Amino acid sequence: MKIFQKIKKAAKNHVAKGNYVSVAKTLVDDAVKQGDIVLDIGPGECEILHYLHSKWGSNIELVALDRHESVLEKAPPETRLIKQNLNVISDYYAGIKHYDIPDSSFDVIIMTELIEHIGYPQIFISEISRILKDGGQLVITTPNVHMIGNRLAVLLGRDKFFKNRAAEGFITRGNFDQYGHICHYTFDGLTEVLSPYYDVVSQRGAGFHFSFLQLFQPFLTKVFRTLSSNICMHVKKKPVNGIIKTFHCPLIEAPQLILHDGRCVSVQVHSKTCTSCKYFHKDFLYPGDKRLKPSYIPEYK
Repeated sequence: MKIFQKIKKAAKNHVAKGNYVSVAKTLVDDAVKQGDIVLDIGPGECEILHYLHSKWGSNIELVALDRHESVLEKAPPETRLIKQNLNVISDYYAGIKHYDIPDSSFDVIIMTELIEHIGYPQIFISEISRILKDGGQLVITTPNVHMIGNRLAVLLGRDKFFKNRAAEGFITRGNFDQYGHICHYTFDGLTEVLSPYYDVVSQRGAGFHFSFLQLFQPFLTKVFRTLSSNICMHVKKKPVNGIIKTFHCPLIEAPQLILHDGRCVSVQVHSKTCTSCKYFHKDFLYPGDKRLKPSYIPEYK
């Protein structure tokens, strides 16, 4: 009986080595150095913060940001607490609002299982870039929509993941107070969202969908990374000038988003004309769009 208990305990420890918290700790170890100011946004059970506190003590400064007192109360002693709505910058139709935090405040930012709850992720990532120092590190994890369980469910016609979710996964002005997953990511998709501001240092998979395979979890997530249940990335901030902003479009008389490099993201507006607009960029149009042809004459000027 004791032998089986030892085997069960060993298997449990082995499985834990492959989950997203364990992998995130490994990535955080690579990112954090002595003297750093580390911010954990949406820290949940504050596992990463407690891990860093036990390892570094007073040699680093820990900061936790969340909207709930119950979450912030779980942070280690001497952690600086910031109570703010994580989605405060989501609805650009009301104007982009920023965290009440100065530019370049942190050396490392941690976000585990958070970005999938955030609407307008491009705005959110832009804001994270603003408060991160030049060359700063970001550790981020999120569920992988291409995990093996979801792929098999779709293949078998049992689409349990997207059932009744309609267009969820696209940028939307939905209910930002909900706790559901607003956006969904793959390894390539998350890399693309981060790419305007960050270079990838390392990326790993974590977790494997089927319980009977969890004993082999560390091996499977390494060999079949894109089938893992979670995406884990360590990225470094690029020397980027500018953040996402809004401007008032005279064509539709409403605010529109402008990326850090000056590109307007609204394809809908381009269906009229934007050739006279300094923010118009044709690379946002579909390859077969008639407006890409030299003979195209705008509807309005």
